[in-house]
Amino acid sequence: MIVRLLVFSWLVGVGSAQARIGETVAECTARYGQPVEHREASLQASDPDALLYSKSGVSILVEYHEGVAWRIFFRKADLTALEAEALLRANLPPGGWSGVLTFAGADFRMGGDRSRVSCYKAAPGGGKVGTLEVATSDYCTAKRLTVVDRLRVALTTGVLGRSEALDAADRRFEGF
Repeated sequence: MIVRLLVFSWLVGVGSAQARIGETVAECTARYGQPVEHREASLQASDPDALLYSKSGVSILVEYHEGVAWRIFFRKADLTALEAEALLRANLPPGGWSGVLTFAGADFRMGGDRSRVSCYKAAPGGGKVGTLEVATSDYCTAKRLTVVDRLRVALTTGVLGRSEALDAADRRFEGF
């Protein structure tokens, strides 16, 4: 009974930390209060400021595109799969979430309508931080194009030339 009560009270706490894809800056601010920090967005296609909120022990970094949340990154000490599921339910796309694909220690899902993706990385042990990222497919496309553009520039300018350390390693193992 005590365990059920603890789980219920935790779910109520996480329920209040459920940012939603598609919400505006005003809606997120109404949900969490004023942002605790403004950060530079990770993508040029995003609005310039990503907003960091903090509520119920969860840090929530929201990146916007044209004033609408298109990437949400949740961080919490000891974030469990049960907690991640509660956050995913708040961001349930039409058609629900796919089954889990686990790769390199992370659990990936895609929305049934392919409009959203998620990536959950469990906390590796007591007191460690677990994360959940939920993003629109438009965000993922913009990110992929950004990476492709950077790679194209690096290849054409020679920035991706061989490093001295790699050359030294090649010389060291020459003849093996």
